[in-house]
Amino acid sequence: MNSTLDLLKQKNFSLVVAGNHQDKDFLGSIDLRGKLKLSELPELIRGASVVVSNDSAPLHIASALGTSTVALFGPTKEEKYGPYPLEQKSSRILTAPDGQMKSITLESVMLTIDELVETKSKGEY
Repeated sequence: MNSTLDLLKQKNFSLVVAGNHQDKDFLGSIDLRGKLKLSELPELIRGASVVVSNDSAPLHIASALGTSTVALFGPTKEEKYGPYPLEQKSSRILTAPDGQMKSITLESVMLTIDELVETKSKGEY
């Protein structure tokens, strides 16, 4: 995980983790797991530069708010569970070719984040 944090820090990003269960993953991040109420999640997402999420509540909240989103799909189908609308300019979808989330590389996620940030800075959405 340190490589992820290092890459994000080089780009002046912070990693904020939200969810229910705390564990030792994501050391060095801003860890809000178990501390953030679901009702507070939209405000956190509204302030994010980019949200990276699987097909869960943060993805759909970010999509609804127009926050830049990298949507990660393994065994589920983006056509059914993806951001709405699928063609939304502020969203990018990364699908694991073998249906395994672990097949989505950190490099592909980082390149997609860069693309979204650049597109937004140009005012293209």
